[in-house]
Amino acid sequence: MISEFSLFLFTLLGGTAAGAYVFSWAFPAGKGKKRWLLPLVSLVLLAIGGVALLLHLGHPERMFYAFTNPSAGITRAGSSRSCNSDPCPVGGCSCSA
Repeated sequence: MISEFSLFLFTLLGGTAAGAYVFSWAFPAGKGKKRWLLPLVSLVLLAIGGVALLLHLGHPERMFYAFTNPSAGITRAGSSRSCNSDPCPVGGCSCSA
């Protein structure tokens, strides 16, 4: 059994939705009445995956906290960088000299 099933579901459905959308763009159906169906299915799959991702959080109601609070752990995790490596790009490093 997968221990993080919600993350697995999000990855599976998100990848499937992206692939289906690219497929519908690369190989258009022509003049059929159902050209909207595959992009709609892609959007539904992505929405289901997003709900699964929200359910993975301990407190889904606090998800916007990460967006409104720059010092939240989730926002710092994506931008962390070792200050002992190459010089920081212009304005991109918060390392103290």
